[in-house]
Amino acid sequence: MKTGAAIARASGLAAGEARDDLNDIDYGRWQFKTFEDAKADDPALFAAWFETPQLVRFPGGESLQDLAARVANALRFVLARHARGTIVIVGHDSVNRALLLQLLDLPLSAYWRFEQSPCCLNEIDVEHGKVYVRRINETRHLEEAA
Repeated sequence: MKTGAAIARASGLAAGEARDDLNDIDYGRWQFKTFEDAKADDPALFAAWFETPQLVRFPGGESLQDLAARVANALRFVLARHARGTIVIVGHDSVNRALLLQLLDLPLSAYWRFEQSPCCLNEIDVEHGKVYVRRINETRHLEEAA
């Protein structure tokens, strides 16, 4: 929310609304654990998350299918409501990856194929139902800000 508000201020625009379906994936019992703690908790599941993420459901949490369904719902809403113009969607790396998979019509198994650095930019045009990728994981603006 803070990032979205900062982008709106810098652009001279009003901030949009929060969408619950763009929340980060629910890691369940792994929420707020470090990689080391999650790996110690369940080494097989931890390995599966990086090898076959489409087959993982976090203990007490979500699966990628759950996330993809939420993100697809948000994407349909945003594209229907804002058929023209520029839209900025701010999300965590898991949401960004799920959005990219949806837009590029890729399987959930491709989840880790996209690097999503903190504060990166992805620029995608959707025109007449066609998707054009302009940039993914762009971070040059961070170097300029430093």
